[in-house]
Amino acid sequence: MSSAKNIQRVRRIVQAAFTLFFLWLLISTFYHGIVEEDGVISESLPYPVSFFLHIDPLAALSTFMATGTVYSGFLISLWVIIPTLFLGRWFCGWVCPFGAINHLFSWFSRMTAGRRVKRNRYGKHQAVKYVLLLFFLGSALAGTMLVGLMDPICFLIRGLGLSILPVVDMAARFGIDFLPQGSSFHEGLHRFLDVGFLGPGSVSFHGGWLVGGAFILVVGLNFFMTRFWCRVLCPLGALLGVLSRFSVFGLEKKEGKCTDCSLCTASCQGGASPEHGPKWKGTECILCHNCVSVCPEDAIAFGFGVHPETTESKVDLSRRGFVTSFALGAAAYPLLRLSHDAGVTPDPLAIRPPGSRKEKEFLERCIKCGQCMKACPNNAIHPASFQAGFEGFWSPVIIPKLGYCEPTCTLCSEVCPTGAIRAFTAEDKKENRVKIGTAFFDRGRCLPWAMGRTCLQCEEFCPTSPKAIWFEDSEALQQDGSFAPVKLPRVDPVACNGCGACENVCPLADRSAVRVTSAGESRSLVNRFILEEDGTPP
Repeated sequence: MSSAKNIQRVRRIVQAAFTLFFLWLLISTFYHGIVEEDGVISESLPYPVSFFLHIDPLAALSTFMATGTVYSGFLISLWVIIPTLFLGRWFCGWVCPFGAINHLFSWFSRMTAGRRVKRNRYGKHQAVKYVLLLFFLGSALAGTMLVGLMDPICFLIRGLGLSILPVVDMAARFGIDFLPQGSSFHEGLHRFLDVGFLGPGSVSFHGGWLVGGAFILVVGLNFFMTRFWCRVLCPLGALLGVLSRFSVFGLEKKEGKCTDCSLCTASCQGGASPEHGPKWKGTECILCHNCVSVCPEDAIAFGFGVHPETTESKVDLSRRGFVTSFALGAAAYPLLRLSHDAGVTPDPLAIRPPGSRKEKEFLERCIKCGQCMKACPNNAIHPASFQAGFEGFWSPVIIPKLGYCEPTCTLCSEVCPTGAIRAFTAEDKKENRVKIGTAFFDRGRCLPWAMGRTCLQCEEFCPTSPKAIWFEDSEALQQDGSFAPVKLPRVDPVACNGCGACENVCPLADRSAVRVTSAGESRSLVNRFILEEDGTPP
């Protein structure tokens, strides 16, 4: 038992270390305006902020099934896959940061011993995650990437990065303002938040309440059942369970020593049936070693070797359930595309980040992880609601009213783990090779056009060179019948790159008089309207 307790302590240390590493990378993804020694602001991230996404076997497999290619970054997922084939679901109990958070809140649940034993026994509901896995793999094979909605790494990044951490940041800034203004302590705390936390100023994300609500709901379910997400809902856990079917490392039950005290069941994190009687479920065990460390009779032990008389290595899902789940996932593709084919009828508000692939390819690759949203220095990229249909739910879109695309920034392409956003350079943006849309004026709301009032905001903040917004000198009729000079803003559709700076700074707070849409985006031939002299799109 002492050796098992030592292993348990090591697991907790390793689990905590990986969770802290994950949080550090998560915070490092936010733009902090790193200043170099020469005073130039660096817009690159020196850390492998997408590490946990790249070691995710489910993201790797889904991307391969959807695109037919293996993105190079996912090769390190073999570090997870190969040991799983021999040891079982070690990643879930030793590395997964979302598993660690669920584990922590399960410990806080304070259920009675009898209820904990009852809830920790294996149940048919634990097969739901295999249904979800097959559904998502079926949809990926058909060509739509839905797995990111419930992949645990993506789910955790979205929940913490787009909702929980911004709320913490906002609350911290609010609390600091109660301290004496101007003190070194006050300024030091603000400097820490600006440089060491989420970056200068508070960040917020459109629809963040829904992302955060889903995260809180999942975490709260741990008060009902230990590691509810890991046992019932996690498609990555299901994939690792399938890979561990032939593991040579498992639990040995010495049934002659067992006194049926149920301590092993009460402490089991995976609902894997370590107790006397039912067979141990190898595909459900997360190798937490809790059961071995609490057994007073040394009636169970982990080791190499297969014990078929006390071990069940099969996945608890019928052949009919397998086929049905996979077929439903594959059927999701035509159903979603028939309801909203973004390639044929682009939504004007579905403005994708610069460098995004064609919409069909984009939806095949994007796993809705939120990395590009966190890295954007102007808080311009947000999770979509239904601008791109249900298929594009929580995929990234630019909302210019909330933030514009920085002319020299390339961070979104640097952090994208699947290549849904192609790599591009600041020179590509300067030369308008990654055009994301075009600005249009609403003359019924524009102050110079509708009311004859002078307003220069859009032209002053237009970052292109030469400026995409220019003025036409004219005269406006006044109420007394006189005419006053006025400058009427116009857009050069060739020079405009759709960055959204004009819409962002428009003084009309409710709905800007100049609005950017996806029209003219360089990634789509269908959505272009400017022709070259030979009649072809540029």
